[in-house]
Amino acid sequence: MDENEKTGESKSNNQNQLKFVQSVLSKYYSLDKNRKRIFIPNIENREFGAGIEKKIDFRHRSFSSNFEFYEFLTRTAPLYVSYSTAIYRFPSANPMEKKERLATNLVFDLDNTYESENHLEETHNDIICQYCLKRATEDANRFVKEFVLDDFGFSRQDININFSGSKGYHIHIRNESVSQLSSDSRKQLCDYAAGFQIRPFDETGNGGILIKNYQSNKRSYTVNGPKEGDFGWKKKVLSWTIDFIEKSQDKDLKEMGITRPIKIKQFMEKKGEIIKAIKNGLWEYLDIDKNFFENCVQRAISNIRVETDKPVSFDLARLIRVPNSIHGTTGLVAIEVQDLEKFEPLKDAIAFEGKGCRIYTLESIKLKMNEREFVLEKFKEESVPDYLAVLLVLKGKARILDEV
Repeated sequence: MDENEKTGESKSNNQNQLKFVQSVLSKYYSLDKNRKRIFIPNIENREFGAGIEKKIDFRHRSFSSNFEFYEFLTRTAPLYVSYSTAIYRFPSANPMEKKERLATNLVFDLDNTYESENHLEETHNDIICQYCLKRATEDANRFVKEFVLDDFGFSRQDININFSGSKGYHIHIRNESVSQLSSDSRKQLCDYAAGFQIRPFDETGNGGILIKNYQSNKRSYTVNGPKEGDFGWKKKVLSWTIDFIEKSQDKDLKEMGITRPIKIKQFMEKKGEIIKAIKNGLWEYLDIDKNFFENCVQRAISNIRVETDKPVSFDLARLIRVPNSIHGTTGLVAIEVQDLEKFEPLKDAIAFEGKGCRIYTLESIKLKMNEREFVLEKFKEESVPDYLAVLLVLKGKARILDEV
């Protein structure tokens, strides 16, 4: 077989794989139960973009109604579909300045990966990783509770939480009070959550979590820090530190700088008194190394901070994935999440429940999905559920053969 024949065969095979995926997507978008979930407010004033080979092959598209949009999804079955966070007078106009922006919703995108971290009980799965999804879900839950609700002051009714369909979450703020926020103001919210301006120690009294109060001789000082009744980052650091002290063991104290056995013993015996002291803002106790508290604050900031994809928030013309649409890299639903603590992406975001497919695996595969363990051998024909077939085809790990 010459190179032209091989190329033609490869293109034909790729087209067959794409045809399979799009047929499954088209069926998903044709069902009333799925259409009811994909409701876009102010749809006639939104710009849309969609793609098959790329996330956005084209944009500057608009729809007069949700029904027209559903019909487009069913007919074309794009692998990716996004809409503008902005509301425009003329959403399909091009170039951008002709659209006449009226407002922009506030959206936060949490899409971090944890591939470089130790996975403890399991190794990273490059197809789709339970550990990474768990960490992303925990981060999103903490971001909503500690920043969006506590610090930014929104109510739960103002918030729509969407799994991205892949690695993270989109937090939509449905409150008109923020629709006119400037790009810079949105960036400041992201920087605040990421803790970029938070310093563990400050000798001037400006901006530090801990403050050194020098005595008249300028050589000795006391250390003051967050206390009960504080709010924002100080409240978070206080809460984290108290929890750390309550749960700490000898090895934890050593990691924070207390290495002498007698000091560790003293600390363990006086935990209650230490916690009482810091609740009153006194972040030193007896002659415990002051670096201990600074190390605690450093660790607290590192564990509390949540970094978002800032351009998604401050770009006033950004396109973002349509809620409850299918993600074209995984075949999972970018589903709206009611309770992050109970949400399981690889179970709750399953889109396809067809009769199953036969695939040909291109490598050995092991993963858990929809509460089922799958172990597939390399270069084997296997019968698998539709949701797994779509995932593996999209990831280039298998080829579709035919429907069972």
